[in-house]
Amino acid sequence: MSPLKFFGFLFFIYSAIYGQQIDVKNLNLIECIDQRPGEYIYVGRSYLAYFQREFFKQNIEFQAGDWELNGSLYKTPESANYNSDPDPYSFDSDSRSYMVPYSNPLIIYLRLNEVTIPPREDNKHYVVKSVTNFLINPRVINTTLDGCKIDDNTQKFNLNDDYLIKEYRSTVGNPYKFEIFRNRTDTNPIPETEWTNFILRKGESNKLYVKVTYLDNANPCHSFYEMTLKATDYSTQMDKTEFEFCGTPFVVNGPDNQSNYEWYFNGDLKSTQKEVKVDALGEWIVYFDNDLGCKSSVKINVIPEKERSRIEKVTATSNSITIIPFPNANIDSYSLDGITFQNSGTFFNQTADLINIWYKTKLGCVFGPIPFDIANGFNFLSPNGDGINDTWSLRNKDFYKNAKIQIFDRYGKIVANGIVNDILPWNGKHNNFILPTGTYWFIIKDDKETLKTGYIVLKTK
Repeated sequence: MSPLKFFGFLFFIYSAIYGQQIDVKNLNLIECIDQRPGEYIYVGRSYLAYFQREFFKQNIEFQAGDWELNGSLYKTPESANYNSDPDPYSFDSDSRSYMVPYSNPLIIYLRLNEVTIPPREDNKHYVVKSVTNFLINPRVINTTLDGCKIDDNTQKFNLNDDYLIKEYRSTVGNPYKFEIFRNRTDTNPIPETEWTNFILRKGESNKLYVKVTYLDNANPCHSFYEMTLKATDYSTQMDKTEFEFCGTPFVVNGPDNQSNYEWYFNGDLKSTQKEVKVDALGEWIVYFDNDLGCKSSVKINVIPEKERSRIEKVTATSNSITIIPFPNANIDSYSLDGITFQNSGTFFNQTADLINIWYKTKLGCVFGPIPFDIANGFNFLSPNGDGINDTWSLRNKDFYKNAKIQIFDRYGKIVANGIVNDILPWNGKHNNFILPTGTYWFIIKDDKETLKTGYIVLKTK
């Protein structure tokens, strides 16, 4: 057979098999996505069910129950028509999905079979051409909008100042439409006439939901994002809002970068500047026009200076003592009689075992007397049963009353712990066993102060 006749024979066979008219039904879909997919679209059972539902919506002459897709995907109408595909889509067994290479639009062929009970050999079928156009949803993020606190029950916001709304509206040829809802399920948006002075009342949710759609009706995609309303707390722009006062006036500054300040105390105007001189206990209020276009206020409380632990310890030599304060104790001066004060914490020509300390803070308050025992005490212990130095105690033990004592070894392990009157005199034992020879340290403290520290030399050999 000549080559010409051979190719003519093949054409005859192809025409006999494939040349007949294939009845194709169309399925047009739009998929709204947040970003471009990867190399493949994974089409599984749920996707096929979606194809079938949408097909029946678009082709009402076909009824669910009378027709169904056979569950396969095809690359050509011929493959779908004859239910054969020499080059089928790959099937991912893990996801139980067909791996369809991504394209836009994405064209897939399906086979729609007539359903009869029982099945007949002459059941009809159709080829379905599915064309999916992928469109990108508007890109959104959740936002927070600052507003004004009008009073304890009312806050005011300008919804036009939302970050995304301003950002997109500033885009040349802004393609978006915005609708704001109190709930995501609402059908009626907040009228735009209310956006500029939107009022949030006490008890209402501070969450709003913004729907972003394209102005071009040919693109039906949309996105939602959450807008959180937050009344600006201007007190955070101040170092603190509670101050201690003890007779010495001091200056407090209001929030930065505001205008028209007015400071009030007990209803009286005290200052129209950013700062005010505080000279009395109680509540002070500063009102100002804020950077959001409305009036705000911040309250400060001025309270008596609190007594608290300020002295860490007192050290002594043979004829002097030194008062050592905690960091940030805010102490201005010290006294041993409550009358004469000095800036230095060191006092010379002091040999008493028991002293009283007064101190004056930088705000002008005087606290005291605070008793301290600075006696060195005997610090040697040899519990060998000879009746000499078998126990260790302190001079003026009764001075400590219910203070707590802890004794440590050189590794920091506590070997005695409890109330002074219960622990002392100490016999050098821990859990009824004599401890090894060495140096041990002790600390005595009450709820406010560390009263005494020192060391003990224990000799057991």
